[in-house]
Amino acid sequence: MFKMNDIDGVLEMYERFTNISSDLVTLGKTYTNVDLVSKFLNTLHVLEA
Repeated sequence: MFKMNDIDGVLEMYERFTNISSDLVTLGKTYTNVDLVSKFLNTLHVLEA
């Protein structure tokens, strides 16, 4: 499962996510933009106030 690392910022995580999704396209698996955004947002840590 793809998760945000504690040491990653959002940009680093987005880069890893983009690389993985690009590799999946190369392998023939595609996702809609809605699916990709949903998956990305689900991996972000929730900040506690």
